[in-house]
Amino acid sequence: MDLLDDLLRDEGVLGVARLFVAPSFRPVEVYTAVYTDTAVRICLDQGVFRSSVTKALKEVRRVRPFARWETLKMAALAAPACETLTCDGTTYGHYIRDRLTNLDVRWSNPDADEHRPQRVLIAAYRKLIDLAGLRLERGRRVTIRSGMFAGLEGEVLSVDEYRGLVIVSVPLLGKGAEMRLPWEEVEFAG
Repeated sequence: MDLLDDLLRDEGVLGVARLFVAPSFRPVEVYTAVYTDTAVRICLDQGVFRSSVTKALKEVRRVRPFARWETLKMAALAAPACETLTCDGTTYGHYIRDRLTNLDVRWSNPDADEHRPQRVLIAAYRKLIDLAGLRLERGRRVTIRSGMFAGLEGEVLSVDEYRGLVIVSVPLLGKGAEMRLPWEEVEFAG
């Protein structure tokens, strides 16, 4: 995963946003959005599985506040650190970087009523990832990256987040076979 300051140094980058999602008893997910004048590169890190896509800003306009860099930055500044005492839950780290802004906040179990700005941003990040089609999930077409089955395409049957495994149905000898593979051994087909 690239450091935010390194991403900000890339030519034409206006700003970078990142949300760490750390639920109890599940692997961490990291959502990153890198903005230019005309596009946003959307990245998802699910354990060792990483995927990214670049979308024109007009394609993400319906996911507020991601329509423009300035809109996202203002929403982030309106969502300060918060904490709700909960035994088990989810902690979020939200980071915003541009030439003038360096925001790092932690949200611990934000309450839907008390911490509305934080919850709105969390929901927007999830919508952005869904719009980008970056999740490794059931029904997704993938290609095996290495080993004797490198290049073979199949369909994800299930994802075992705890073990970092994906179960893929692949055509072998005219029949379907199931393979259990580490996440890093597959990539999106196509």
